[in-house]
Amino acid sequence: MTLLLTACAPPQALRGDFPKLTPTEVSALKAPPEGQKIRWGGVVLSMDNKAEQSCFEILARPLDSSSRPKQSDRNDGRFLACIPGFRDPKAYEGGREVTVVGTLNGSESRQIGEFPYQYPKVAATEVYLWPKPSPEQTVVGADFLIGYPYYYAYPVYYVRREPAAPTGALSSPAPAAPRREVPMSAPPISLPSPGRLRF
Repeated sequence: MTLLLTACAPPQALRGDFPKLTPTEVSALKAPPEGQKIRWGGVVLSMDNKAEQSCFEILARPLDSSSRPKQSDRNDGRFLACIPGFRDPKAYEGGREVTVVGTLNGSESRQIGEFPYQYPKVAATEVYLWPKPSPEQTVVGADFLIGYPYYYAYPVYYVRREPAAPTGALSSPAPAAPRREVPMSAPPISLPSPGRLRF
């Protein structure tokens, strides 16, 4: 149980109490709450290195219990996050998962195609880069079961393994052998001639 709770806990840099406020909700406000603490996460869409800071455009996603963005088609809008110092754009390439901790710092209007979109801006103190998930093995769920007769809880992980890519030329399967119909015969049965019943 202790190991499980440790595994599900957020990294130290992401811990704390934060309001349940999404970028979509902040974007709809006429006056975003300046200085409000936030913890948002998602996938990097683009990155721009400026003279003294690195800025990210992020597609927000809901966070799981460890504060990592969930693998989901659902999104919570977009936001901009800037953090002092240099971040290598090769490490934070498009599609990488990040979790941002910081405070709201106004908003910025940008175009998404022909649609004007109001981006909440975050003055970040942490842009946590999550490791890439392994393509061969991905944990897709966990349950807690009760073990008889000791009644303790333990995790059971369900793992999805991706099939290995085929190598070499593909060959068509060998045709199945034709089915042979084997006649079944039985030896003739001779019945006794009927006789009289005696009592």
